[in-house]
Amino acid sequence: MMIKNIESKIRLATLISIGSFILCAVVVAIVSFFAYGYVRDSRKSIYILDPSGTPVMAKQTDVQLNRAAEYRAHIAKFHSLFSRSYRMINLLNTR
Repeated sequence: MMIKNIESKIRLATLISIGSFILCAVVVAIVSFFAYGYVRDSRKSIYILDPSGTPVMAKQTDVQLNRAAEYRAHIAKFHSLFSRSYRMINLLNTR
């Protein structure tokens, strides 16, 4: 009698474990599907950094029309980062 009870508890624990694993796999698949759609939609937009560093969505729909503004924003960000790192190197060398 005791052996049958232990076997049924082990079987129940196994079924619950397998069910939990399958449920987790389904949740991961659903989340991955929606995340992929979100990323695909966000890649259709172009964002430009304003002087404070906040990304701003470009209003024009054609990608080629925004390239000049995008290039200027990238160059300005590069220069701000480069000058900041140059200042840090000078500070480290003066010590």
